[in-house]
Amino acid sequence: MDLFKRRRVFSSSSIEDLQLQKALALTDLYLENLSKTTDPEIFTVLCYHAEDSLSQVKKAVKHNGDKAMHDRIADTYVYFSDLLDTNGHRREAQVFYEKSVKWG
Repeated sequence: MDLFKRRRVFSSSSIEDLQLQKALALTDLYLENLSKTTDPEIFTVLCYHAEDSLSQVKKAVKHNGDKAMHDRIADTYVYFSDLLDTNGHRREAQVFYEKSVKWG
């Protein structure tokens, strides 16, 4: 049975409802595991989830003017970019690097 065709038990709203610090912790968890995997499929899935959770963080802080949080998002994008580049995803790495400049 294809994993993605099965009915989902958890909805994506679970991520959307996370508090900011927990969403950041979740992003860090995805990135930590991303740095450890050697499986290309798992790498892709972790990228998707890391980007999704980071997107939730961005939405929460976009207009609040918290410089420390903006810097944290920028640092996360740099790390994400480095992981992508190390794994041969240079074009995607460049996109994330550009996002880091925007947030930094």
